[in-house]
Amino acid sequence: MRRYYDSRIKETTRDGSFVCKNCRLMVPGAAPGTQHRNHCPGCLYSLHVDMDPGDRLSACHGLMEPIAVWVRKGAEWAIVHRCRKCGALRTNRIAGDDNELLLMSLAVRPLALPPFPLGRLSIAGKAHGHDLLTGDEESWSGDLTRSARSGQQEDEQHEYQQRRADGDA
Repeated sequence: MRRYYDSRIKETTRDGSFVCKNCRLMVPGAAPGTQHRNHCPGCLYSLHVDMDPGDRLSACHGLMEPIAVWVRKGAEWAIVHRCRKCGALRTNRIAGDDNELLLMSLAVRPLALPPFPLGRLSIAGKAHGHDLLTGDEESWSGDLTRSARSGQQEDEQHEYQQRRADGDA
């Protein structure tokens, strides 16, 4: 396989495959779901090579770390990358062979690492008549829960009274 150096950015082959600068995975040039491969499907890292998409004019060439995902218009997911060298932020659409576990871990990271103690949710919820953490009667869906329970209890009570009237209870 003949190799050449593409735009001083990465060692690549004529078919567009390259070796990831972060995890050293041999990445194929073709990617399901996208026309241009712009990140490693294994570790989701990219390189800071563009000022504007596709121009290859960035002088930085730093590793772009995947830090989050976001949902674009049309429910299309994109990876948010931050350059480890200069701090620039860029987005890249996901490809069909991207590491699904890493994508999901990026998606739930804000929930796993909230910027405040989770106990504060309970205190704030109780102040508004809701208990988000325990799911008590005063839960965030408390009104629906109470009405569903009261309806169910009424049905059970009616059945009990019917059986009692019939002599089965």
